[in-house]
Amino acid sequence: MYDKSYLYSDIEIERPGDLKYREVPGAIRGIRSMQTGVSAYRQPKELIFKKQAVLMADYEDSYECEPEKFQLFPTYSSLTDRELRGYFTWRTRYRKGAFPRSNPTFLLLYTFEIINGVGFDTPEEGHRKLVELRARYRAHYPDAFRLYDRWLTHFVVYYRLPPELLPHSVDRDYDENLIRLINSGDYSDEELGEALCGGQEETLDPRIAGRAFRIIKESYRSHRKTEFMDDIFGTIKWSTAKLFASAVFCDDAKPRTYDYQVSELCKYRCVDGRWKVYEYERKFLKNIELKDLLETIRAEIDGSKPDAAPIHTGWMLKCIRKAIQEVRKEREFEERTRVEINPDNLDSIRKAAGEIREKLLTDEERGLDIVSLQTVEAPETPADTGESEETDETSVLTKEEKILLAALLDEGDKDIDGLKMSGFNINLLCDSINEKLYDRFFDIVIEISDNPSLIEDYIDDIRQLI
Repeated sequence: MYDKSYLYSDIEIERPGDLKYREVPGAIRGIRSMQTGVSAYRQPKELIFKKQAVLMADYEDSYECEPEKFQLFPTYSSLTDRELRGYFTWRTRYRKGAFPRSNPTFLLLYTFEIINGVGFDTPEEGHRKLVELRARYRAHYPDAFRLYDRWLTHFVVYYRLPPELLPHSVDRDYDENLIRLINSGDYSDEELGEALCGGQEETLDPRIAGRAFRIIKESYRSHRKTEFMDDIFGTIKWSTAKLFASAVFCDDAKPRTYDYQVSELCKYRCVDGRWKVYEYERKFLKNIELKDLLETIRAEIDGSKPDAAPIHTGWMLKCIRKAIQEVRKEREFEERTRVEINPDNLDSIRKAAGEIREKLLTDEERGLDIVSLQTVEAPETPADTGESEETDETSVLTKEEKILLAALLDEGDKDIDGLKMSGFNINLLCDSINEKLYDRFFDIVIEISDNPSLIEDYIDDIRQLI
């Protein structure tokens, strides 16, 4: 029966695993009182956590206990008394220079303390603590550091640290790739393809992907009102930003207004405590439009069925197929004109190159006395009749071209191999000879192929020329 003389009051219900009241240190009992009662319901958990962290900034303990399960958003309130004492014990040892065994929950909780401005005197010191924590524990507990690069970026922006402290994060790599795609004229097809894939499609041919992107982009400029970049990555604009997303963070700083430039394509702006970010709407991760484009390029390269390609727009498919044909033709030409040197044949290569060099030497280089030779047998100079002499077509040919003609006449494969080993492109030499002798024969004299040969009708005339 209800007894009016008995005074009823609220009592805390002990959770499983909690210590008895007398076993809980006074400091922990103090912060526990902050998370109960009417006032606690009127405050966000981030503010309660920060107040508790400030009170426990210098607290030390000695009690071994690890959390029973991994928590993504750990706070003092979410841990039991045993787990909380275990955390403060780990933090005490870590701050004293030890490298104690840890777990993702403790690492995240310590990170949340730092990003809330607890545990350091200057922002530079806080940044150093974050970097050191990642360097020591990321290899052992990668789950705790999935978003660390982004949090480090936000830490530099929020506390207005020098840009040199910005981490080399995935977001910055994305911005660098976007800059390449915007300024596509300054980069090669391979570089554009690597930027377009963004490290996601490592097996896709970057040269074909880059050429396809270049052709489609130019087609957009010629036939459409919008830019190709806008269709793939959206427009670049200001949008609301939340710093330290997926972390327990309380932004209780005084209202302030300033801009912070992270990269050429990313800027943060704080206006009276409200944050905005200037960047592209869609980047690389989870970009459906970009994924469809890359899958279509892959399907066209592999020759898959039409239904396998996500994009069925006719003009875009033509651009992709054009890129594939162009790159394949270029590679076929590069393969034909490529010179390969076998290290096992270096002796024969040196010998052939020496013979070619000997044939290219002038008389002065051989040390011969030209004047004395001319005085022994001086041919009579024909009288000038006033008629113009016939032009010697061979005078316009270089020494290498003459050697090539002689080799083709006598089937001197050795001399041709020597020219190749000396760095000369045989097909280019043949083109040059055909062009220089065209005024005499009004036709080409060498049929160019993998094994060039003289045209039979002109063999006798060429033999007289050289």
